[in-house]
Order: sequence, then C-alpha cells, then structure tokens
Amino acid sequence: MRLNRFLAEGGLCSRRKADELIRSGQVKLNGEAVQELGVQVDPETDLVQVSGRAIHPPSRRVVLLLNKPKGVLCTVTDTHGRRTVMDLVELDLRVVPVGRLDADSTGALLLTNDGELMNSLLHPSSHVPKEYIVLTDRELTPEEIVKLAGGIRMDGSRTKPCEIERIGRTGSRPRYRMVLTEGRNRQIRRMLDSIGAHVERLHRRSLAGLSVEDLEPGQWRVLLGKEVDRLRKAVRLAAEANAGDAPRPAAKPAPTRTRKPGAGPRRA
Repeated sequence: MRLNRFLAEGGLCSRRKADELIRSGQVKLNGEAVQELGVQVDPETDLVQVSGRAIHPPSRRVVLLLNKPKGVLCTVTDTHGRRTVMDLVELDLRVVPVGRLDADSTGALLLTNDGELMNSLLHPSSHVPKEYIVLTDRELTPEEIVKLAGGIRMDGSRTKPCEIERIGRTGSRPRYRMVLTEGRNRQIRRMLDSIGAHVERLHRRSLAGLSVEDLEPGQWRVLLGKEVDRLRKAVRLAAEANAGDAPRPAAKPAPTRTRKPGAGPRRA
C-alpha cells in the first residue's frame, strides 16, 4: 500500500497530513528517510517510523458504538484516576474515542482503531449529522429558537444552521431535539448560554443515523460492515456538501477591446 495510506491507517494523521510529513523528511522506511510521495509499503515486512516512533496499522479494523454514561471521560487515560470510556470496553484490539462528549453528557460515541476513518470523522469539512435531546431550565421563545437554528456567533464565526424543535417535557423541564452538523467545543451548552438559557441534561441520541436507543448506558456493540459502509458514505456526502458551500472565486472581468482609429463598423 502507499506510504501515506499506511500512516493514515496507523491512526497517525490524515493522508494529506501524511504527505506533508513525508515531504518534510520526518518519515523513515526501513531506517532510510523518505521524501517521495507514492512510495509503496509492505505492512508485513517494512518498518515505518515517524520522528523515531514506529507506526503499526491495525491488523483488524473495527468501529464500536458506545452509549456513554454520565460522569465518564472521553479520553484514553486520566491522570487523576477518573473513569474513562476505555474502562467500559473489553476488546482484544486497542481502540480510541472519536471526538468527545462532556463528562456530564451522555449518548452516542464511536471508538475505533481505523485511523483513516477517525481522521475523516474529525475533519471540520466532514462532520456527520448528530442528533441530541436537550433538557433546558426554561421554555425557549419562538424568536430564540429561530435565532439558534440560524446560527450564532461563537469563536469569531457563526455556527452552522441547525435543526431545533420542542418535543415535550421531562418532569418540569422542557425537552428539545437538536441536530448539528459540526462539533465545536461544548457547542450546545454555549449556544443556550448565549440566550440566557441553561442545559439541564444533554444526550446524543444518534450520529450519522447510528442510534444508541437499544443500548443501556455503558453498553457498546461492534458496528456491522454495512453500518461502517453507511458511515463512510455519510462522511463522504458531508464533505461533498461542504465543498459545495465553499465560496467560489469571483469571475474575472472580460477584457475590454478597443477599436483602432479608422476601423470599419463591426460585423454582427
């Protein structure tokens, strides 16, 4: 396989970033620095190193769907000994969480050892739809719902339009359904904070159509091959949609032609 694909499947980075590492001379193949793109690698016999670190692609790629419970961290390890999602997964393969959910948030989280898929899912241009159930401390006005759905200013730019609708109550708390296609840090909580509302409970019910409604908190399952294929397709469609939204360069004005003195009339 090509060297950049080998690095991507090893979970190091995207293929594009791998090309940059190769050009910069940080990649060694069997002890020799490689700067040519397109070099082929035999995963069974070749030694690939990046800045002295050996890269090993997974022998079997898997994707897990976990229903993350409240109070569990979306990290591989924690220096304070707190519980992480890795404590919930018993598998003979090493997987890592794709993205994050706040410790107080619950719901759908992917874990995988497929580096290329992980990098695709985390890339800003290819965020798949994520559906949330949100309990708030008060009712949102119709004007506030329109404002949130249209996007608000955050971190120097406007959030992408999202879906938001009231779907009932849980006890005394109003319940809303929100669908986002981006993943900024604590985005829903910050969006609600911007209009003076507070999130009481946040649950990610699904992502890219993969629901955790059939999983108890803390339970996980391995995605079927057809589900992984649908996930890859969703990532590709999201990237294509974002590419279509990119601003196009302005068209260059047509050159102005001048007529020479004494030239005859133009022909139609």
